[in-house]
Amino acid sequence: MRDLYTRLGVSHTASPEEIKMAIEKCANAGVKADAEAVLLNARAKPAYDRLNSFLGDVGTLRASLGLNHGAHWVASDTNDYTKEAASGRSEGMNAAKSSTPDRSKSKSKNEKVKPASGGVFSIVTRYWYPVLLIGAVAWALFQADWRQPEHEATAPQEPSFSEPVVPFPVTGTARYPDGAEGVAPLKIKTSPGSDYYVKLVEPPSDRPVMEVFVKGGTTVEVSAPLGSYEMRYATGKTWYGPEHFFGPETSYSKADQLFAFSRDYRGTSGYTVTLYTVQNGNLRTESLPRSQL
Repeated sequence: MRDLYTRLGVSHTASPEEIKMAIEKCANAGVKADAEAVLLNARAKPAYDRLNSFLGDVGTLRASLGLNHGAHWVASDTNDYTKEAASGRSEGMNAAKSSTPDRSKSKSKNEKVKPASGGVFSIVTRYWYPVLLIGAVAWALFQADWRQPEHEATAPQEPSFSEPVVPFPVTGTARYPDGAEGVAPLKIKTSPGSDYYVKLVEPPSDRPVMEVFVKGGTTVEVSAPLGSYEMRYATGKTWYGPEHFFGPETSYSKADQLFAFSRDYRGTSGYTVTLYTVQNGNLRTESLPRSQL
């Protein structure tokens, strides 16, 4: 584990703004990534600070025992927690980059604290291995906690759909929300398996001018108001009313052409629309967000 504060060159009490500035200046991509994920994470930083402080205390203990160059304290990451020995010799994180340490001096330190009944090896066996094990377990738990995506911890749970089923309206009964008059012929053909709620909408205002319910597998004939409209529709199997349509399984679609219903000296023009796939069909549809039905 790295001392990210030391690597960034900031104090352990640095403000988030100071940490951000230090991260921007850092040339080590790995340190930058870890610092952004830990020190700028409100959930991860307290756990990291506790473990970081613990390893700092371990480093101080090792320095006082003359163990800074033991077999289990030589990796570049653990050098971040190597403290200055009692003689005043600096053994900080840059020790690995400097000249080879004077082993004779380290040996002399170890001899000063060597107990009569076992020596340095006894100290390492009795004290350091348990500390190392505790630190490893704490780090593993810490990693498992702060590496969880934020959204998993905060994402709200989707409420279950529990609306009551509503009887399907009478097939082929057209409604005119704004009181428009149905004049032009409109025939709608459907296939079995799903039912349909069809709307004619005036662009660009999105004003609905007609709606009709069609039972799957039937053909209905209704009268549409004069004008040019988009045809939008919802499909499904169980009707929950005009607010929820066919529930969570509703499919929303829109025809990709305008339907122009007109009347002139030759008569009134209308359409026959087939809302299922047919060979050589000329009507294309596209998915539609629920909010645009």
